[in-house]
Formats: sequence, structure tokens, C-alpha cells
Amino acid sequence: MRNKLASIFLSALLAVSGIALFTACAPEEDKWTVTFQDGETVLFTQKVEQGGKAVRPEAPEKEGYIFMDWYGTPTFSHLYDFDRSVEEDITVFAGYAAHENDARNYYLLGNGTSPLLYASNWGNVITDAHKMTKSASTTENEYTMTVDLAEGDEFVFAVEGWGYKHGAGYIKNRELDGVTCFSAGDKLANVKVEKSGNYTFTMKTFPKYLSAGDLKPTDAEYVYKVVGNFDFITVVRNGDMIQGPVESVTDFYIKGSGITGWMDVYSPATKMSGVNGVYTLEVYLKANEEFMFGSTSTVDDVVSPSMDMIKFEQLNDESKALFTDANGNLKTKAAGMYTFTYTADSKVLSATLNADKAPAPADYYLNGTFSEGMTDWSGYCFNEAFQLKETAAGSGVYAIENVAMKADSEFALFAYKEGATETGDYGTDTWTMLGNYNFSYVYGVGKGFEAVGGGNDNIRVKEAGTYNVTFDSYSKMITIKSAEAGYDVYLNGTMNSWSHAFGAAYKFVKTENDSSKYELTYTFATGDEFGFAKFDEGVTEGYGDFLGNSAAGSAAATSKFVPASGSNFVAGEAGAFRIVYDTVSGKIDFYAVD
Repeated sequence: MRNKLASIFLSALLAVSGIALFTACAPEEDKWTVTFQDGETVLFTQKVEQGGKAVRPEAPEKEGYIFMDWYGTPTFSHLYDFDRSVEEDITVFAGYAAHENDARNYYLLGNGTSPLLYASNWGNVITDAHKMTKSASTTENEYTMTVDLAEGDEFVFAVEGWGYKHGAGYIKNRELDGVTCFSAGDKLANVKVEKSGNYTFTMKTFPKYLSAGDLKPTDAEYVYKVVGNFDFITVVRNGDMIQGPVESVTDFYIKGSGITGWMDVYSPATKMSGVNGVYTLEVYLKANEEFMFGSTSTVDDVVSPSMDMIKFEQLNDESKALFTDANGNLKTKAAGMYTFTYTADSKVLSATLNADKAPAPADYYLNGTFSEGMTDWSGYCFNEAFQLKETAAGSGVYAIENVAMKADSEFALFAYKEGATETGDYGTDTWTMLGNYNFSYVYGVGKGFEAVGGGNDNIRVKEAGTYNVTFDSYSKMITIKSAEAGYDVYLNGTMNSWSHAFGAAYKFVKTENDSSKYELTYTFATGDEFGFAKFDEGVTEGYGDFLGNSAAGSAAATSKFVPASGSNFVAGEAGAFRIVYDTVSGKIDFYAVD
């Protein structure tokens, strides 16, 4: 006690005397502990003051292993950030990897305006030029590639068939000389080029250390979601592009839940008109239509999908009031005629709405030379024998069935003002023709049809047969199908891991008394999320045509499966339901099973 009192007295004396009193450094127990571990084994510790930073230790050696780096998690999901302020006791994990030969070949797959990526078109074309070169080393797996890349290009490195993707998150040095050359993203995300140039990529792989979360190697999505815990890519920018970008034309197209069924439809009805980098589109949209704009790139008359998109965040402030933000997509608040304007340089989208304007009611006819005895286009205008009828009142879907068509003939679909019986005078109010819908509006067509060609987009019949023709007046999409052939329809969703299973448990069957309807009885769990895949009869590969909740019908139980947002169906309650798909109306209805 005496010593303590003496200390207090001395402190007071020094303070009165104006002599500064310096305190000693904080004791060890007042510091945070940073523990460096190899698995459960503690390698060493560091003491760090509040707000200080841990010091990167020298790489510890481990016989038979290569030290990879220091990681912030025991699963090595991300590197530890040594610039981080320490605010608590933490553990840093040493990552080690043993060598195992990687027998896989990796390819540059992507799209853009650089010559090699344009030629790839997301792996549609793969040549030796797209293949990374593997070193002859027996102690490491090192792959290299030198390539020209243009700003806006997107790509990944992957094995042929899109397995084991190496994306943006694998690149250690996306910033070079103070400039961000590649956009950030997770390991499986596409790499987007932010600065053009000639680049050399070096990729090192460690195939013993792969992770795919909860997936198993037998799961259909395994190879697409597998992550190499220790794989990494480094980049060197050698200079500007040696071979400049290819000259391309970008076009933008609307796609949405109802307007295209979320399919990429490249038709005059969905295409924005572009002049000097300013793109416009006038289109009628229903209320609660969820949509965005995708794009294509055209080089030398070759059209390929592009990664440019126009979404909600690009709307100017005045236009945002017309829409809600649907996870980045736009969603209309009201029906009406929308006019969109997009400026490519600023990447800004504007929109106006005329809520009082709607497409004029119309009658739809087939016209052409498709029928026996007809050699010109004169005998089909207002011919009731070739008029499409609305499949259900108010549906906006029109169809005609069992139309006999001869080979090497032509036709198109004509729209006239409702009730019109003659064309009238062109350029006057008496002119009744509203539109001519040709091959560019056809979706999902089989091998039996094509555009005439030579600038003529009339639909040419390649194979004689009897066909059903359907026209959606909202999306302006035409579908043509053999009257003799049917469909195969499958349930696809969380219940089968979105694996496009073609099993009997998920397959619809034709309704006994109506060949245009297909049905499936299935027992749902609450929260099951799903859609339907429609194929031509007998097809057992690919993804088919997606049927989401925009196809929901009016049966009472159907509403239990239509969520407030998103394009998939979601089971609002558990139980057995009979699902009926009407191929004529395109609607899907649910009926509870007792």
C-alpha cells in the first residue's frame, strides 16, 4: 500500500511541477492475439495493438508440400488481408498443397470484339488457338496463353464442355500499373476486360484440392460449380493489342417474362433501332411485365449473343418512377405504350409512357403460295379459311390448325384492322393493313422452314406437310409445328436440382380426350420452385422452351403457385396437384387432388 501511495504522490507532484509523465507501453495482455495455424496445429502467434495490423510472416516450410498463402478461413475460401485492422483475436490459416498432375486441357472461352474471342463465340468454335499451353514440368501444373483482348470482352478459362471454369476470382492481379484491367467477381464469374491490350496469362492448378460446396461428383451441376481452392492466375500486360478489334455492330433487344418468355428473340418487334449510338424502341407492355434488354454483336453478317445488358440501374431518375426494381430487371407499374431511348456512350436509359395507347384490335390471316392451286398472293386476303382464331377470349393468342402446305412454297402472317374486309388506299385512314409477320418473327421452328433469302424474309416451306400455326399478338412470336407431332413436357426445378431430368416422374402425358392438352400429377412441398421445359416429341437433350409463371392460367388453385416476383412458379402450399398444360392457349393450370 505504501508503494502505491508513494506512486500517487509522485504523479501529483510531477503534474504540479509541469513535468510530463510518460506511461509505459500497454502490457501484453492488452493486445489482440493473431494465431497462425496449419490445420489444428499452431505455428506461432503475434500480439497486435488495437487497430494495428498483423505482419505477414515468412512462408513456413512443410516437407512434401508447397506453401500457397495465408488464408482468412480454414476452408481457404479467401486470402487473409494483411492491411486489415485487428479489432479482436483472430486466426490465420496456412494453405499447403501437394502436387498432382493435371491431365486436363484448358481453353479460352468467351465473346467480344478481339479476334480470338469473337471466333470462339462462347465455345461454339474451339481450335488449338484457344488452348492454353501446358509446361513440361513434372513438379507443377502451369498453363500459359498470350492473347489480344479488347475492352468489353468477357471470357473464362475452362475445359472443353465448360467444366472446371476459372473466372475473375482466380486472377490475383486484376490491377496492373495502377489501372484496373479486369473486373472483379467470384471464382466462377466471367472475366470482363476493362482495358484493351496484349496479355499473357499464367494459370497454376492443384487438382487434389477441389470443392463444389454441397454437390457430389454425381450431381449434374458438379463440374460447373467446382472450385479449385489453391488454383490461381497471374497476368502480365505486354502492351497494346497487336491485332485490333473486329468491327462489330451492337443491337439491343427487349426480353421479359411475358414479352418473350425470357427467351432471346431477335425480331423486328423486340429490336431497338440504332442511329449513331442512340437506340430507341416503342413497345406495348402489360402491367407487371418484368424485363430487361439483351444484345447481339454482328460481324460480317454473323450474329452472336453479346454480354451487354440494359437494366434498372441504367434508368435516368425521371424514368425510374415508371418501374419497380425487380432484382435489377425493370417491372412495369402500368400497361401502355412505352418508348425507350438508350444512349450507348453514357449507358443511360430513358422511358416515357402513353397509358392511353394500345395496339389496335386485329384480325390475322395466312397469306402466300402455300396451298395447292395457288401460285401468287392474291387469293388469301380476308380468306376465312386461313384466318387465325383467338384461342381463348382475351388471351391475345391466335391459332390455325391442320393447314396443308406444299413444299417450296411461301407464306407470311398478315394483320388487318379488326373486321376489315378490304385493304383500302395506302397512306390513308382507309388502309387496313397493320403488319406483316415473316420468318424473323418465327421462334422454335423446326427443319421444315426457313427465310426465302436474298433479302426476302417470307417463310419458305421446305417440307410438305400439315401444320399448326400460332401467333402471340403481345410478343409477336410465331410458332409452327407439325399437326401430327406432339410435345414432351417436363417439370424442372428444385425438386430435381434443376437438372433437366427426363424421368417419368416429371413427364407430362397427353390428356385422354384432348390431344392438345398435357397433364402431370405431382406432390409438392411448400416452397418448391420450378418451371416447365417443353420439347418437340422424342427430344431428350438440351433445355427446351421454358414455361414460367407468365403462362399461368385462371384455374382457382393456380394462384397458389404464382409468387409476387420472379419468373418461376413457387408452391404456396404442400400437396398433390394435377397440372394441365394447354398447347393451344399456352396456359398452365393447377388443380388440387383430393
